[in-house]
Amino acid sequence: MNFTKYIKQLYLLTSLVLISFNLASQTVTLYTPNGSTVEAFYNTEMPSNDIIYYTEQYRNAYPQAEILANASATYNCHSYAWNLTEGGSIVCWLNKNPDLHKYWDDGSYVETTEGNAEKIFYYAGDHSAIVSSIPGKYDSKWGPMPLMRHAPDYGPTTYQMTRRNYYQKTLNLSISGASTLCYSGSTYLIDNLPSGATITWSSSNDISRISPQGSNPCVFKGVSGVLAFNSNISAVISYNGNTFTIEKEIQVGTKTPSFHVLDATNHQVMSAGNVGSSYYLTAFGSNLSSNSSDYRWEVIFPADPINGRIITTFGKDFTPTHSGYYVIKLQYREECGWSTTTSKTFAVTDNTFFLLYPNPTSNNSVTVEQTDDSSRSFTDNYMEITLYDYTMNVRFKSKVNSKRYILNTSSLKRGLYYIHIRSGNKYGVQKLVIE
Repeated sequence: MNFTKYIKQLYLLTSLVLISFNLASQTVTLYTPNGSTVEAFYNTEMPSNDIIYYTEQYRNAYPQAEILANASATYNCHSYAWNLTEGGSIVCWLNKNPDLHKYWDDGSYVETTEGNAEKIFYYAGDHSAIVSSIPGKYDSKWGPMPLMRHAPDYGPTTYQMTRRNYYQKTLNLSISGASTLCYSGSTYLIDNLPSGATITWSSSNDISRISPQGSNPCVFKGVSGVLAFNSNISAVISYNGNTFTIEKEIQVGTKTPSFHVLDATNHQVMSAGNVGSSYYLTAFGSNLSSNSSDYRWEVIFPADPINGRIITTFGKDFTPTHSGYYVIKLQYREECGWSTTTSKTFAVTDNTFFLLYPNPTSNNSVTVEQTDDSSRSFTDNYMEITLYDYTMNVRFKSKVNSKRYILNTSSLKRGLYYIHIRSGNKYGVQKLVIE
């Protein structure tokens, strides 16, 4: 560089710095893509004759660079690279300190290679640029001077242009679509997919892809009869040499809720009940309907031991009229129709149809006897007797063809026992204390 040209560029750089530090005005807040606040400020524009003068001076001083816009004191390199080129509407001046680092520290941008870069930060020279649409070129605003298109290492020496960090915008990708997938199918879309990105879709085994691989949007449908512990749709996005995986949890078909049998008085969860008592059935799960017609309860009564008796109701209350094992079933309805059936067995006892005496007993025997009850048209003469100790181990079991039986207890140790009696469709349980 000859002496005259050196003096000219030194003058231009001095002007760049002086203008940069003498036009500060009102502060303004910018936001990174991830929402972090960034402090900037408005600058007063330089006089129009200065704009023309500095634009021409830089055109002559840097002939290998292309001027894209005239000199302006209202915005600088950082504001251009990180704010205005990302759709920012606030024309302002953004310094390195105090907040420029937030663009990458908050995850809005990630450091990458030169070949994948979108933004460039000249870390030793406090300068920013973007990758130009022209291969091998960068676009950057040179302080209050013109917006320039230049080679990566061509520009004012104060920028130390060989010392660069490269950044790529973190993709804000998500899969949008219904959270419940019916068997007729639904459409899913990857939001914010950049141009040139490719997609590889996958899903759990209860979900089938209908659209061609790589489509966006893409149609999936539920596979009937196939169960998955966690249903999901996922996509691997390939972009600029990097891969990103995103996933959406999906409910396939109508969920099958669980349910409790509660005591109607105090709403304690019950695993067994008694004849004549009222019980309350309640489904539980997330985001269940409040409409009673979306629940189909089916209670199978044991009144007929061969055929059973089925009562289908949309209500949630039932009162067992006979002892035995009741099968309670539930179906639930959502946008995909009725769910599969969930069921549980509810044991109902009737301790009025047999006597147990003496109780407590210190004798070597105890008598089990059915009561005569003319109201019980289904009374049978046989009994199935099962004796359990307090750990629920079977100590005695027999079927006797009589309504009265003397049980030998001489081998039993002192303690608490349980006698289960079944006769036809009747079932009862009583405690037995051996003294």
